[in-house]
Amino acid sequence: MTEQTIASAPLVSPADAAFLDLTRDLFGHDRYANEQVFDTLATITPAPVDAIARMAHLVGCLELWISRFDGKGNPSTPLIWPDWSLEETRERNTKTHDQWVGRLNVIDSAELSRVVRCVPMAGGHKSYEVSVKDVLIQLPQHGAYHRGQVSVYIKDTGAKPLEVDYIYGKCRFVED
Repeated sequence: MTEQTIASAPLVSPADAAFLDLTRDLFGHDRYANEQVFDTLATITPAPVDAIARMAHLVGCLELWISRFDGKGNPSTPLIWPDWSLEETRERNTKTHDQWVGRLNVIDSAELSRVVRCVPMAGGHKSYEVSVKDVLIQLPQHGAYHRGQVSVYIKDTGAKPLEVDYIYGKCRFVED
């Protein structure tokens, strides 16, 4: 490493470095699994509206948290249940995951412990505070939850159910 690289490297504790490695892996899986869903939905005519809505919701939440992390709060465009087409949702998924990759590569321990103050977009709740680290745990889990719902919608059309569990991307199939 050069002196310039050392000087510009984020300050990350060993525990936080391990957390960030896992988080990058989970965000990578989130992106891969979303792309598999988009590929499958593109083959179903008509694609289930509820499935597209769930995918738009989870991508919108990824965008929402970028806005919150940047100190911009909630965007004026509602991102909780946006009315996006399958194509727009796919494009936004790619763009948003690219943004997350960039952020995860420069985040440091101080940023992980930073607290973000939020106002719920859905209303009806008081403002709350949450750590960046907790949000990074939440987002891939949120995606898995909604992909599970989408898988049911896909199965209900008669299409082959999705195989996007994390383990499928990690295991090596062998001949018996």
